[in-house]
Amino acid sequence: MKSNRPLIAGIPLIGALLLVGCIVRANVSQQAAPFPGEDAIRTLPTITPTALPGPPPDATPPPPLRYGGRVGRGEIVFTRGGALWAIGPDGANERRITILEDEEAGRGAVASPDGSYVAFNIDADEVAVLDTRSGQIHSIDRVENGVIGALTWSPDSMSLYYHVVIYRPDDLTAAQVDIWQASMPPGGPLTPLTMVDLSLSPGGYTPTLGLPDGRLLLGEFTSAQGVYSRPLLFTPTRSVIPVRSPGNSRLFKIWDVDPATLRALVTDQTEGTDAPAQPLYLTDLDPVLGLRNPVRVSPEGEEVVYLAAHFAPDGQRLIAIRARVIDGQTERAEAVLFTPFGNGYRVTVLGQADPGGVVAIAWHSEQGVVVERVIPDEAGPSLWLQPLDGSPGRRIVQGEAPLVIATGR
Repeated sequence: MKSNRPLIAGIPLIGALLLVGCIVRANVSQQAAPFPGEDAIRTLPTITPTALPGPPPDATPPPPLRYGGRVGRGEIVFTRGGALWAIGPDGANERRITILEDEEAGRGAVASPDGSYVAFNIDADEVAVLDTRSGQIHSIDRVENGVIGALTWSPDSMSLYYHVVIYRPDDLTAAQVDIWQASMPPGGPLTPLTMVDLSLSPGGYTPTLGLPDGRLLLGEFTSAQGVYSRPLLFTPTRSVIPVRSPGNSRLFKIWDVDPATLRALVTDQTEGTDAPAQPLYLTDLDPVLGLRNPVRVSPEGEEVVYLAAHFAPDGQRLIAIRARVIDGQTERAEAVLFTPFGNGYRVTVLGQADPGGVVAIAWHSEQGVVVERVIPDEAGPSLWLQPLDGSPGRRIVQGEAPLVIATGR
């Protein structure tokens, strides 16, 4: 299958495709040099991208790969056996929605904020989009001897961002890393946003969160050993600038940003990613001044690390995964709900009596949140619906990487 991405003069397109999950998952099915994960990121000098060519002309809409399956509002999309499946929150109407011959789909799947699309990788080879209304699967981009991953949506669901890592064919070392923007609906133009030649620069960028007005949060990475880098902001003028830290924090991670208010959920990781305490803060994200006015969300004296944190759709409540770290080992993780209360937050542990540890979380509705639990002695992870009052949850199905199709379409 030919790539839909235009060829840029002087830029080789080579490599093998890496699948990077939105829930810190990765899968490599070809023998390529490993793409650095979050534990292999270090602070780099800021790099200003060189001038890039303008966007290519509108592309002809690609034909659907084949019929996948319609997905309704409030349904849950998940991964099992290398395919995408869908099911209702009550466990009804379970069905497979990607049936792709000799291919593996589902790793790195992300739902658009309005629920219109689910983007995912196919067989370590291309990125595709499922139209949840029609059930059609459209190919968006494909590389040969390269790596595509880090799928990220804009808040208005009109753009899909992803990185492409190009490998040298002789030694399979990374040669170049690019960030591309695919305009929706499927068949829209593909636009290069940043291009970094790794023979001239020590590292490149990866998209992490889409922001309003064409802005994009990026992470820096390098193949060298190291730790988290500071986040960067890609601006509409195609410049890349560091995001200034809140308070005295020297090392921090941005988990989520509410696009309506530009408030960010941030953990302080100055003491290291395996420190016994990493407080969770709510800050303002100023495109020029960076993170400002931090307000602590997690209780004072709490000795836990946060493995995920997200805004609820109302922009007020927060959901998170937290765990204790003892002697460098992460203990059983649990899901929590933060509800504004007085001058702080009331913390509710979700499904505290339920078995296993939580590794993924997604907001569903006032019925509760969907979590992925890993339970000892079970064959694989399972999805549960956890009520918001902390009462015991209900097992939905065996599977992983849950996505909830937005109900506000």
